[in-house]
Amino acid sequence: MEPDPWLREVAAELARGITANERIRAFTDNPTLIGAYAEASVRRLVRNIVAPLRVSHGAIIYEKNVPADVAELDTIVWSPCPLPALFEEDDFALVPRGSAFGILEIKRSNYPKVGEAIEKVLKGAPALLPPGHPPPAMGVICLYDPKQSDTVLAGLLKHGDAVALLRRDGDGGFVPDPDGMYTLTNMLTAVRLWAQEWDGKAYVRWPVR
Repeated sequence: MEPDPWLREVAAELARGITANERIRAFTDNPTLIGAYAEASVRRLVRNIVAPLRVSHGAIIYEKNVPADVAELDTIVWSPCPLPALFEEDDFALVPRGSAFGILEIKRSNYPKVGEAIEKVLKGAPALLPPGHPPPAMGVICLYDPKQSDTVLAGLLKHGDAVALLRRDGDGGFVPDPDGMYTLTNMLTAVRLWAQEWDGKAYVRWPVR
């Protein structure tokens, strides 16, 4: 098999767990449940790519945002070094800033103004990740319909700041988007590399002087 069709087949298999985001509407119209499933399905994919790094939803905390300015994040890629997460239960964690390496803002679909919501998270990412590295943050759209107009999201997709994992085709169904899948994969690979470079070099600065 040639490289291009082979990689397309791999992308389709990687996206298999995401395809249920289309089928779930047969069982519930509750947007909270549908959104929660979208986030969980992407986190499962991310967890498989970045292992042994941890993947949680919750928040990244540091001395300047606690307690009043702590924002909820869909997905945080982190390491328990130099500090473990606080209040970690199942997929939830409050992650100290020095241990966080990547942020994903996950949306099930490109509903109106979703680009603005993703852009807000991306703009706040530099303050939530360790200094000295371009902040690895990205928006993820599970089901993307090209007919839905969103100028902000279009710009994010064009520059690789957001990706679509499945795109609606001419028959009304959704097909895997290899560009989106591999842009996300490469971003997560960079996150793993950064975490490896940081490992054993970051120490807690105590006592504070």
